[in-house]
Amino acid sequence: MVSLVPLMVDIKGENILIIGGGRIAYKKSILFLKNGANVTIIAKEFYPKLKFTAAHLIQNDVQEIKNFDLLLSQSLLVIAATGNGKINDYVEKMCIARGKLCNVVDKRSTHVMLPAFFKKGDVIVSVSTSGNVPYFAAFLRNAARKELSQYLNGYSVIKSTRKRIMHIDAKTRASILKEVTHNDKFWKMIQNKNKKGAINIANQIVKKRINI
Repeated sequence: MVSLVPLMVDIKGENILIIGGGRIAYKKSILFLKNGANVTIIAKEFYPKLKFTAAHLIQNDVQEIKNFDLLLSQSLLVIAATGNGKINDYVEKMCIARGKLCNVVDKRSTHVMLPAFFKKGDVIVSVSTSGNVPYFAAFLRNAARKELSQYLNGYSVIKSTRKRIMHIDAKTRASILKEVTHNDKFWKMIQNKNKKGAINIANQIVKKRINI
């Protein structure tokens, strides 16, 4: 049984190595490129759309790449996304031997998994089924996005409130933010798309506790 722990990593400027040039490799590369990573892809053939991305493409058999060790050593994360289980296992073993994080697509026992997630501003919500039913993870992500939309709309008000009271002690600050977050009238304003009203409620709670 795998023992998975969620982890978020800033990949801006980091090197990501993808083995395999199919549609999955394309989707992964777009994800990493959009978040500022440098992506290198090794494959015998490439999904047509890959040629229009900023990824560095190396057309070759991964087992014939002479500088593969160097590429591994320079990479933060390696994705094995070929349709060949033996090649994926080869890549994974190479990564484990060198202490590199490796995600093997569609392999439940892989020691790195990429969850289904969505992002709105600062907030990132991810869902995983530990590799058992990836489709259901995507289903839960979409359901969470719909159900949490109201709360995500209120986040900016709570965030700005926190910035205004950063000068006070942590205990009082946490208590104020807790009161705002659990205030039914605050969320009613957010639900009615009355952001100004929500801000006023947050300000009233702050003024009860401190003078700013």
